[in-house]
Amino acid sequence: MSLPQSLQELLKNINKTVAHLFKLSNDALNDKRTIQLVDDLTNAFETQQFDVEVHMFGSRVTGLASSESDIDIYLNFEGDECIEAELIKNRSEQIKNCLNTDGPKWEIEFISNKSRTPIVRLSHSPTRLQCDISFTNGLSVENSKFIKSFNTAYPPCRQLILFLKKWMLLGNLTGSNFGITSYALTWLVIFYLQVTYKIPSVATLIKSHNRSKIVSGWETGVGNNVPIDVPELSIPELLLGFFEYYGRFDYMNDVVCPLLGITCRKKIFTEILALPDTMALYIAQIQKAKPEYFRVDSSMCVQDPFDLSHNLTKAVPILTLKRFKQYCKESALMLR
Repeated sequence: MSLPQSLQELLKNINKTVAHLFKLSNDALNDKRTIQLVDDLTNAFETQQFDVEVHMFGSRVTGLASSESDIDIYLNFEGDECIEAELIKNRSEQIKNCLNTDGPKWEIEFISNKSRTPIVRLSHSPTRLQCDISFTNGLSVENSKFIKSFNTAYPPCRQLILFLKKWMLLGNLTGSNFGITSYALTWLVIFYLQVTYKIPSVATLIKSHNRSKIVSGWETGVGNNVPIDVPELSIPELLLGFFEYYGRFDYMNDVVCPLLGITCRKKIFTEILALPDTMALYIAQIQKAKPEYFRVDSSMCVQDPFDLSHNLTKAVPILTLKRFKQYCKESALMLR
């Protein structure tokens, strides 16, 4: 399997590409259309007397978006969590009816109530932006806050992710259904930096912050201060390290675990007593009436550092993983 020509060309122009992508992401961060969309959404709910808080999350918050990236919104209904199927259906209908009442600004494109994260997708005609509204729990908001803090503390991390998103796209490795998502890629990058440069694990940051914040049963109290002491390295050097690390990673037996900042063996998830104390909330969760187990039967395992039951790459097919690993090896050869 040889490296696609598009990836070879990309790797010949790393610094120029990174500079271009960084500019586009800054433009997206400063895009006034997002403010207009959030204001219009807030006003629509206030007019209908909805007691709801509107929170933006995702790439538009973390600095990893382009000008055409969707807007991700979480609606917090009086701190309520929306879990039961009937409540999810009623809530999405409420949102749809409210926006239809608000007039021609909004076009509901589709409603998905059965996915892990139910969403209402709509378009906003004044800005021509697409928007995904979720409403089940606020974990995504906390994830985005942390990734933003990390990217702010160590800007090369943001540059690395932006370049690798392009690399994944050209390599046909990404996608929300059967590829490696941008969110999973972000944690692959952060984990590589944790392991290679001894950046504090998420568990260490939670302990040092010492201010618990439980969202949907999971600990998210990491704070905004991420102490990072990394030697000054160029983006090509960091990329080489990333490609070498994941080109030799043992996907058959190991789990990428940003919570601990080290790899875990898959087999410990089948033996509750073998799990570390830092996964106490996961142990409690799988002992409930309706447990959700971390999926270790997937070809690739990346554990969400907050929602410890969630394998971010559980849907990645074995052939996609093989290409990812091979492209990492061949990209490393090009950069050596």
